[in-house]
Amino acid sequence: NITRSLKRVAQQFKIPIVITTQVLSSKLSSRTSRRVTADAIGYSSSFVQDSDTVMSVERDPDYEDRSIVRVILSRTSPHGEVTIKWDWDNMDFTEVTDADDDNDDTEQADGYSDW
Repeated sequence: NITRSLKRVAQQFKIPIVITTQVLSSKLSSRTSRRVTADAIGYSSSFVQDSDTVMSVERDPDYEDRSIVRVILSRTSPHGEVTIKWDWDNMDFTEVTDADDDNDDTEQADGYSDW
């Protein structure tokens, strides 16, 4: 199993490994909510079974330049979500808060501006 082998490599070398896959639209269309859940992860259930954290990035339906990042499965931390605003010119993103919606001024997400 590829995902299990990748997890062993990550544990052996104490490094994170990021794997991307698509969401199966057939799994989303059968529900009233279009939120991504672990059962909608594409191709193999091993992605969910072997992962310590599963995250989704979804477009915010109300804003073209914003996305919602959700932790949909985590073995070591609570689930949650954050709304981010993409800056395509600088290839950067900032966290959007409720206060930012009021005055449309966003604050840089911790740690990401220094990359």
